[in-house]
Amino acid sequence: MAGGESVEAFVLITVPANNSGGIVRRLLNDHKESVTEAAAVYGEADVIARVKAPSILALHELIMGTIQNLPNVLVTRTFIIIPPPYAEG
Repeated sequence: MAGGESVEAFVLITVPANNSGGIVRRLLNDHKESVTEAAAVYGEADVIARVKAPSILALHELIMGTIQNLPNVLVTRTFIIIPPPYAEG
């Protein structure tokens, strides 16, 4: 992530019951430049999104300024993906 490399992360999103589909559609349609995948899931979170940003600052702005401000988003948990070669062993 040094030297201006882009950063990717998984964002786990908690929403009220019956709101997962709307969040997934909104992420994929309105934020397709940053959200590369999104799906409704069973388990601790209701939606998991894979996001990409040009920097940590841009990731912060995406999560804190955009995703957390979507209607019905209650909680987010972000897991930054370790880039190769560090992830390889």
